[in-house]
Amino acid sequence: MIRLYDKNASREEVLTTNGLFNLSEIHLNSKITEEVNGIFDLELTLAVTDKIFNKEVYNFIVEEAIIKIDDEYGDEIFKIAKVRKDKATIYVYARQITIANQLALFLKDVRPENTNGQGALNHLLTNAIGRTKDTFLISDINATNTAYYMDMSLYDALFKVDNSFVKRWGGETLRRQYNCFINTKVGEDKGVVIKSKKNLVGFEINTNLDNLITRIIPKGYDTLEAEQVDSPLINNYSSIYTKVIKYDDIKVKNENNPDEGYDNVEDAKAELIRRANNEFSEFNVDKIQAEYTLNFIDLSKTEQYKDFQIAETVNIGDVVTVKEDTYNTEIKARVVKRVYSPKLKRRLETKISNIKTPYNIVSIESVIKELNKQIEGGKVPALSNYIDSMIKAGFKDSYVLLKPNEFLLLDNKDITKAKNVTRYNKNGFAFSTNGYYGDYTYGFTIDGKLNASIIATGILSTILIQNSDGSVQLDLGSKEGIVFKKNGQEAIKIANNDIIFFDWEEETKKPREIVGRVFSARKTTSGTRGVVIEHENNCYSAIGYKDSAGEHYSYIDFDKNHLLGKGDKADMYFWGIPSFRNGVLLGNKDETEIYQSSTNNLAVKSDGFAVVDKNTGNTLFVVNQKGFVLWDKNGQEIAWKNEGDNTFNFSGDVHIGGNLRVNGSYPRGLNNSSTYNNDYYLSEIQKKGEEIEQLKNRVKNLEDKINKLLK
Repeated sequence: MIRLYDKNASREEVLTTNGLFNLSEIHLNSKITEEVNGIFDLELTLAVTDKIFNKEVYNFIVEEAIIKIDDEYGDEIFKIAKVRKDKATIYVYARQITIANQLALFLKDVRPENTNGQGALNHLLTNAIGRTKDTFLISDINATNTAYYMDMSLYDALFKVDNSFVKRWGGETLRRQYNCFINTKVGEDKGVVIKSKKNLVGFEINTNLDNLITRIIPKGYDTLEAEQVDSPLINNYSSIYTKVIKYDDIKVKNENNPDEGYDNVEDAKAELIRRANNEFSEFNVDKIQAEYTLNFIDLSKTEQYKDFQIAETVNIGDVVTVKEDTYNTEIKARVVKRVYSPKLKRRLETKISNIKTPYNIVSIESVIKELNKQIEGGKVPALSNYIDSMIKAGFKDSYVLLKPNEFLLLDNKDITKAKNVTRYNKNGFAFSTNGYYGDYTYGFTIDGKLNASIIATGILSTILIQNSDGSVQLDLGSKEGIVFKKNGQEAIKIANNDIIFFDWEEETKKPREIVGRVFSARKTTSGTRGVVIEHENNCYSAIGYKDSAGEHYSYIDFDKNHLLGKGDKADMYFWGIPSFRNGVLLGNKDETEIYQSSTNNLAVKSDGFAVVDKNTGNTLFVVNQKGFVLWDKNGQEIAWKNEGDNTFNFSGDVHIGGNLRVNGSYPRGLNNSSTYNNDYYLSEIQKKGEEIEQLKNRVKNLEDKINKLLK
């Protein structure tokens, strides 16, 4: 089925309706071609007939109109890019809808910074200028990166320019309807196996031995070299393909290099051999590069076609195993191209290849190259053009003066009137813009000192940047990352996803020991992303502050190995007063909580509460939903109340310092058959109390009288 839609049709309209016209009846021929990270287009030939192809339909087949057509996996959407019409036929060339829309969106100045693949795509699409934003950009790439895009289409930013998304973040592209996936990898290994067959109609083989290696001579830094390493497939070929591979990062410590490398030659050579074997096992350098093109129309005419029918089911990016009889090897290759005919409803061609596209590594050089591109793409002219124009402009009104001890280039014949002066002598060369007798601020001296207002661009490799006395250094020449040094020793290293900190003050340790790091990570159980601050074993970490006197103090010490001498149980020490505004959860099930209630009371949310003697470990008090128990230090019960029992129990005498008032049941020994009620007993008790007080007063009066008589 082929459906035609207006150029302004929405995504929902294209996916859910039949559009303007059904073109199936005038469908003469069609071909869909899809490549990995490449084209995805439709070529369509339609018939012009007086019967069913009226003028209205003819006029609607124009550039930007949308076509929905059956592909191998279902409906696919294309937007017309070119139309050629004559009296008998209409030829249409159309791009897959996500390509067409990406070409139509414009980026003025869009800068995704420090974000993963999905974040970058979201930022690009959100800030793109245009009307065609009904496609989706989707990525599973976790790598974090930064790139700037100015004055270009979204398509160029994603795939074309030097710092494109696929070069900076990486990834492979899969397009389906309005979805554009740029994932780490597309396709899967479906277990399809085919056997190479020479001189078979419809099966074209192109092999290349130029990059084949079956013997490696591994060399390290300087003169370090290990014995040759042979591939397990070395006897599969008539010749031996030998190559020297340098691994300059493999070194041996010596007097000139005491800090970096292996302690002895044997260990270094073992690493060289391991690396060489890795070239065969992981990178398959001992297998030929090959492309296999399967033309299924021609193959179908041969008896062997049944051996290849299953290859019609593989899709872009899928892995196919090719048994290469000529060299007795098995090559893992991927589907890099497919051609499908909607008219015939069958696959026309599949191309399989193991030729690897270069992996994009973001390096210091590429970052500097990007800076250069920004200068070229911005309002400032390219530095190369600027230099070129300046030098060529200098052909006019430039004057050379040779003095006994120096060589001058002037902008005036008269040295006293010249303003722009270039001055050369034995100590170097310098520039002045305020005359021969003015200040020479910028220049290059014989001892290697350079001063310039700006270094606009260029390739800087193996760079060591340091302060004036060399005590602080930034080493960009290390293959292990960016290294910051203090007094010549590693202090901080930024490598991969780690920021690593060294104990650079410990002079006896070479190389310096790592004390901690900050890195991005994922939980192994849930896959949750995050950032980790970590110290090494037998180290500690802290969060602190500096007071007004410049002294350093801790808010929190993290001391898993109990190195700080604060105690032998706690792993963390809080030296400030924390404020928990919304409560504190205790335990690992989030069931126990301390919080401030709405009436400002301190509340404990728990299934129970207990007090334990710190010396004996005996429980002294427990209260929970079943009641409470109070013990003495010997474990004897003092008081308790059980669940469902209204009686409070005391194991000893009870002393009440004030009045006892009873509401409820009768005192022991009495029951409701007595002739007196509760009020009577309370009244009698009160009377007895009053009588006792009166007797006390009378006794006191008698004592006073006796004392007077005795005097």
